[in-house]
Amino acid sequence: MNMSDSRWARVSDKLATFHGFLAAQLDATYDLADGTFQRRGMSLQTFISEVADFKRQLETHINTEARHIYPMLAQRMPAFTPGQRLSGAHGVVRRGVDGIESIIAKTTANPASYNGGELRQCIDSFRSTLYALFADELRELHPANMQRYWSLNEVIALPV
Repeated sequence: MNMSDSRWARVSDKLATFHGFLAAQLDATYDLADGTFQRRGMSLQTFISEVADFKRQLETHINTEARHIYPMLAQRMPAFTPGQRLSGAHGVVRRGVDGIESIIAKTTANPASYNGGELRQCIDSFRSTLYALFADELRELHPANMQRYWSLNEVIALPV
């Protein structure tokens, strides 16, 4: 097999790009949570709207993986089967997303209740797990590993 063919890296390259985007959004949310969003010209309402957008993107990504991508990959790749490390990490991240949703709802209902420390604590509850998940997924989807389980034509046809 010709591992120099860039098509082998299609899945991992796309995922790395999106994971980088999500990580940057999470880091920005964490950094601005202490109220520095105001120094950047954002109101609390605007900041919470940005947090809600991030939450939706992360939630959509995790749910899409869990419902569609993992089951397909699990047919051949044991790391993606239910009960393994990757699916367990999804549970931790989902709980974090739920926590963010709760903070958004509380702050939207009562802006005076906003607590940046609470948002940071929520992010801290899942951030290292999320970043480890991102790294583990990329390791599993690396071209050298993919070729153990899939043909090049199958990798090209994967719906990602």
